[in-house]
Amino acid sequence: MRSSVYFGAVAMTTDRLAIAVDGDRVTAFVTDGEPGGDAEWFEGPTAGAGRFDLRSASGNARLEGEVSPAETTGHVTLADGVRRVFHTVPATHGAGIYDVTVSADGHYTGTSTDGSRLDARQAGDYVQGSLTLAGGERHMFRVADLSRVFDHPTRGGQPGRYRLVVARYGLVLMGRGGERLTEGAPDANVIALDLAASAIPTEGIYYGRLDRTIHQLAMSADPVDVTGARRLRVYLSDGLPDGDIEWFTGPVAGGRIDLTSASGRARLAGTLTDDEARGTVTLAGGRQVAFFAVPAGDGAGIYDIEVSADKRYTGTSEKGEQLDLRQVGHTITGSITAPDGRQVDVLSYDLTHVFEYSREGSQPDRYVAFASPGGRYFIGRSGNVRGGSSGNNIIGLDKAC
Repeated sequence: MRSSVYFGAVAMTTDRLAIAVDGDRVTAFVTDGEPGGDAEWFEGPTAGAGRFDLRSASGNARLEGEVSPAETTGHVTLADGVRRVFHTVPATHGAGIYDVTVSADGHYTGTSTDGSRLDARQAGDYVQGSLTLAGGERHMFRVADLSRVFDHPTRGGQPGRYRLVVARYGLVLMGRGGERLTEGAPDANVIALDLAASAIPTEGIYYGRLDRTIHQLAMSADPVDVTGARRLRVYLSDGLPDGDIEWFTGPVAGGRIDLTSASGRARLAGTLTDDEARGTVTLAGGRQVAFFAVPAGDGAGIYDIEVSADKRYTGTSEKGEQLDLRQVGHTITGSITAPDGRQVDVLSYDLTHVFEYSREGSQPDRYVAFASPGGRYFIGRSGNVRGGSSGNNIIGLDKAC
C-alpha cells in the first residue's frame, strides 16, 4: 500500500484525527485539544486489504478501520469505553499530523508526516500563519484560540513540543504537548485552534461555537435603527437528530444581548461588538455554556433551503446569497453566489451518512439552515424553526471531515 494521509473526525464528539499510512504501517493521532482531554497515539501494521486494529500507546484506546484510496473509516474506542464511528478523507491542502514546536514568543514551527511545513504566530486570541506543502503550494490561515476565548484552565500554545491534527487549509489545529506523547504520556499543554476568520466578513454576520461541545451558532444582525438598537437573529444547534436546536430573535441595545429562544427553553446573554460576540447560553435543563463568535463571510449566514427528491439543495440567505448544491452518495458539491457575483465553491460530506446516524439527513423537504464561512458546515432542521417548533429532518454537512 502506498503512502497516504487522511484527516477526519469522530462521531458526536469534538475529537479530530489524522491517519498516515506508509506501506503496511499506520500512524494515527486522535485528540480534542482540551485540558485533560483525549490525546491518543497509535502505531502499527495493517492486517491485509488495508485493515488495521491498533491499541494506543497509552493502552486506553483502540482504533479499528480500513483504508481505501477515497477514505478511511472504522471505529475508535476511547478511554470512556464508548465505541464510536470515525470517518476521514484524503488530507489535501496541508492537512495531516504535525510535529510542532512553540517558542517562548509564540512562534509555531513544524513539519507534517508528508513534509508539509507549518509557520504561524500567536496574535492575542488568534493564531495566524501558513501551511506550505512539499510541492510549494501555500495556504494562509487565521483561527481563534479556543483555550483563550473560553478561558480554559490551561492556556494553549505554551512553549514546548506538540503533536497536532491539522485540517485542510488550517481550519482546525488541535493537539497536545510533551516529548513522551507518542509513548502515551502527553503533558498538560494544549493547542485548540478553530473558528477561521473571514478576510471579508458579510456585514452583520457572525459564526461561532459553544465551549467544549459540538454545538455551533450563526448570528445575523441588522444595522442600528433610529433608537440605537439592532435586531438580532441567532440560530444554534448541535446538528444531531433530536438534538438541541434553538432560535433567538430580538433587539440588542448598547451591545447587550439578553434573549429567550422561541421555544422558551433556552436563554442567550452576552455582548455584541463589531469584532466579536461572546457570552453564555443556558440550554434546556439549565446547562450553561460559554459561546464565542467572530465576523463571518464567504457565504456564512442563515439560509432557507429546499432539498429536492434528487438531492439538489437550493436556497437563499438572509443577506441574499444564492445556494446551489448537489449530493452524490455522501459528498455534496456546488457553490454559494453572493449578490455582488463573488462565488464560493463548496465541497462537503453528509455526516448522517458517514457517521451512521440513526436518521438519514437531507430528506426532500424545506429547511432553515446556517452555514459557516466557505460552506465548511451546513446545519439545519425542517419545520417551523423560527417559531421554536422544528421538524425531524436534518441537514448536517461538514467540509473539514
